[in-house]
Amino acid sequence: MARRRGAALAAHCGVAKAQLPTPFKTQTVALLHSLQGTQKRAVNRSIEDAARINGCSTRTVRRHLAKFRAQLRDPRGVDLQWQQRGNCGRPRKDSAELEKKIKSIPQFKRTSVRRIALTVGASRCTVHRFLRRTGGRKGRIWIKPSLSAEQRLNRLRWVVEKIEEDGRISRFPDFNYTVHIDEKWFTLAKDGDRAWIWHDEHRDAAPTASSKSRLPKLMFLAAVGRPQWRPDRTFCDGLIGVWPFVKVERAQRNSKNRAVGSEILMPVNVDSQAFLEKMQSAIFPAIRRAYYHAKRCVVVQMDGARAHHVAGIRAGMGRSSR
Repeated sequence: MARRRGAALAAHCGVAKAQLPTPFKTQTVALLHSLQGTQKRAVNRSIEDAARINGCSTRTVRRHLAKFRAQLRDPRGVDLQWQQRGNCGRPRKDSAELEKKIKSIPQFKRTSVRRIALTVGASRCTVHRFLRRTGGRKGRIWIKPSLSAEQRLNRLRWVVEKIEEDGRISRFPDFNYTVHIDEKWFTLAKDGDRAWIWHDEHRDAAPTASSKSRLPKLMFLAAVGRPQWRPDRTFCDGLIGVWPFVKVERAQRNSKNRAVGSEILMPVNVDSQAFLEKMQSAIFPAIRRAYYHAKRCVVVQMDGARAHHVAGIRAGMGRSSR
């Protein structure tokens, strides 16, 4: 029954609009008034259908229905026309002036609607509606390195050196025999990290640290290359390895954490000597195992860290790489 009433109401409605036009308003509330005396649930469903079809709230429909019932007793008749005449409502802020203020803010400071609103001296709702109305969109702000003219020239020279000349054709190499190495810091624990915990299990003991602002960190050295198929049809995934900069020490005394003489992994201060030892003991043997099929020299590409460019380190790497 309620569905049939909703279908009849939809037939009266026609096309949904943002505001209730006067003829539609009169027909709708008259139809809803005719349902008086039926079950309250059916009336509520019909009001919900009217609100959904017209795109307004049920409170608006109920207000017009109450106004219609009150005017039925008025000898002047029913008048459900809009009371607003001419320009009405709150005056809109000058869009041109607001746009000029927003554009005067540097882009890296337009990170949120709240920050923009505080800068231009407007409310958050005003700024939010203006951005949606004018098509404002979010974009990422990337930080670029500040390079001098000499550094730019060195980068360009490095790229030009990679170009291979083959007659009249110039092309970049395939980099099949280039290995990239780099260091990375990792914190041994993260404060406030999230984890899945079932309702029937207890929380583990919280990890402890002597200082939450100085959590232990460990440096790793990673080496990767380009994935490729070897001549013997085996696949080289390019993941050569990851190695930590640690040393093994023995515990000097008993404690609640370990017994005397237990092996302890201690972080190493990474300088040029530690870097060279790791290259000779781990990186070069792993490269030989991964690129045993190489018919030419394997190039090891590094960044410009200070430990990579100390005098004598490249000569030591050259002697150990043979």
